[in-house]
Amino acid sequence: MNLGFDLDGVFADWNSAYYKLLLREGDSRFPPDFDPQDPPTWDWDGYFGYSPEVGTKIWKESIIPSKTFWRKLLPLEGAKECLLKIN
Repeated sequence: MNLGFDLDGVFADWNSAYYKLLLREGDSRFPPDFDPQDPPTWDWDGYFGYSPEVGTKIWKESIIPSKTFWRKLLPLEGAKECLLKIN
């Protein structure tokens, strides 16, 4: 039997990595107390006023061509223990 697991946002902290890329675009639209691990909505970049074009630019220029983006995502709290139990 083969199982597949969604890693980003489940076991790996994709939100914090994407948040840092958004901040590199300049013109931060996030409140000072924003926590990317606890966003107010699924489409949180759009919620804070970033256009779909900004997201597309980040994907095309920073995420897709990167050889390390996915490997450098930090684990979410409890992820290691959970994966050990699954294994």
